[in-house]
Amino acid sequence: MVTIKPLFLVLLFCSFVSILSAQEIKYQVSGNFNRLNPEHQKLQAYLIQTESNTYKIDSAIIKNGAFNFSGKITSPVLATLIIDHAGHGMNVMMASKHADFLVIYLEKTPVIIRGTDSLSKASVSGGIINEENKRFHLLQVGIQDSIRKLTVIVRSAKPEQQKDQAFQMAIQEKYNMILASNRRLICKFAIQNPASLVSLDQLYNTFSSMPDASQASAAFDGLDKSLKNSRKGAELGTLIIASKLTETGVLAPEITQADTAGKMISLSSFRGKYVLIDFWASWCKPCRLENPNVVRSYNLYSSKNFTIFGVSLDQPSGMDNWKAAIKDDQLSWPQVSDLKFWSNEAAKLYGVHSIPQNFLLDPAGKIIARNLRGEDLDNFLAKIFGNR
Repeated sequence: MVTIKPLFLVLLFCSFVSILSAQEIKYQVSGNFNRLNPEHQKLQAYLIQTESNTYKIDSAIIKNGAFNFSGKITSPVLATLIIDHAGHGMNVMMASKHADFLVIYLEKTPVIIRGTDSLSKASVSGGIINEENKRFHLLQVGIQDSIRKLTVIVRSAKPEQQKDQAFQMAIQEKYNMILASNRRLICKFAIQNPASLVSLDQLYNTFSSMPDASQASAAFDGLDKSLKNSRKGAELGTLIIASKLTETGVLAPEITQADTAGKMISLSSFRGKYVLIDFWASWCKPCRLENPNVVRSYNLYSSKNFTIFGVSLDQPSGMDNWKAAIKDDQLSWPQVSDLKFWSNEAAKLYGVHSIPQNFLLDPAGKIIARNLRGEDLDNFLAKIFGNR
């Protein structure tokens, strides 16, 4: 993570450095494990800081079960510790679903981690923020237990059962109920702990990528001003406002952007039809994997007063890639973009911070559903237009 420090006048340099130093926080993280048996000769720990969509990664060799990290930050920040037991390397560890990791806060008070053979079973002691984080995760034990039980049900099901649509829908419904419970828990924690950075981080991590971020409105409004005025707080506040503009039942905000030929097309020009606003991009792998499902739905219902309005978050230099993806994925419906990447004006208006995302409108232009994927979209449209 690079911080640029402009120097305006030589005479002010010393005072500037003094002010900057006063704002810095020195952090220390130490770990001690008494039965850590490495599968690889050089056992390493990694410390990953995530801030403003950037990563700062530090590493340390683990000797006799112990490791240490130290550095400077400008404010307390979330970080993830990972132990690479088998020497796979950082890239593999970050992509793995089975990595041995622990989420902590870097703060002024030294963080001490003690365990036997893994981070997942370790205890954490530190300052106030880490204590609040532990208290929050204790409240989440029931949620995590429910997810584990649901995972066991899925894994123990026979292959033919796993492919059964009714089984998949039942599992998805249970999973959605667990997620809804988790969202309520987070909002309740934030309301009860308005000055905690944990409250802001949990609200942000849970609701910033969801089109129904308005659920967090009351909890966010109750946060301390210092949290709401932070970069992360301001961003979440903007998302909540956007979410309220795109709630189910409201008239969808207008979108007018250019197609691949430069012709301006407006969302309102499709009034009288059911319209799926589909946010995607040629560089987005999950979007490209979802496109065959969207094509299937379009082919099933395009003759029944249904269309799709594609909005691409491609990059300024991505016109050719955008056109190629449309052709390769056989997207035969109207496509528009302002080629501003994540700064796409329609994406900002609709509070889109992750893709794919979609919004289904009725003929009057009102939003009636959001984020319908795969079979869910087909099933929803089948209810509207009758059986396939």
